[in-house]
Amino acid sequence: MKKVSLENKDYEQEELFNDIETNLKYLGTTFIEDELQDEVFETINILKKAYIKIWMITGDKKETAISCAINCGIMTGPEDEEVKVLEGKDFVKNIDTNNIFNYKSVILFRSTPKQKGEIALKFKNLQKNTLAVGDGNNDVPMLLTANVGVGILGKEGNQAGLSADFAIPEFKSLKHLILKHGRYNFIRFSKVTLNAFYKNTYLITIQYLYNFFTGFSGKPVYNTYFLNYFNVFLHL
Repeated sequence: MKKVSLENKDYEQEELFNDIETNLKYLGTTFIEDELQDEVFETINILKKAYIKIWMITGDKKETAISCAINCGIMTGPEDEEVKVLEGKDFVKNIDTNNIFNYKSVILFRSTPKQKGEIALKFKNLQKNTLAVGDGNNDVPMLLTANVGVGILGKEGNQAGLSADFAIPEFKSLKHLILKHGRYNFIRFSKVTLNAFYKNTYLITIQYLYNFFTGFSGKPVYNTYFLNYFNVFLHL
């Protein structure tokens, strides 16, 4: 058996592995699986049908990221040509990223929490609307930087939910948040905006036409109380 000290640098790392990890007997093997939440596959498919591009940013190695993407329905297989797989630091450092948006989905592996935030910032600099979803402390920079952050309250604590714009109990609630509540709120805000625009146009138009009958003397057609409470009562 060779004795290798820390000061001896003649052996390369691979050679050390070959010397030490040889003829070993396994006493036991332990596997740890991080199971997906319920209805993740179905939720991803629904969002893809709504023409929402799905990007997965993870700190895991490439093989684990691809396996998780296949189980989630982001990829059909390791050789899926419609999905781009690259390391997180490569996307951050790469200046020309126009071609990457032609893919249906992108998998970024080996991404640190800082790089996740930088990726979200790069999206904003490219004028891309981004919704970030995360459930751990390492997702906080990304949630804070994205246009909209959604935190999942789970086993890794509530830090993601407290830092995000919205908090949901499970990933499957994301489809209701985006496609139901998000759509309804968009319709409501649109109607409120149109109401504010047209009611004030109506108010000013009457005053403008009234000036033709008063010789543009500046005399108001409305009394003071009406002007003060016009917007208040119409928004009740």
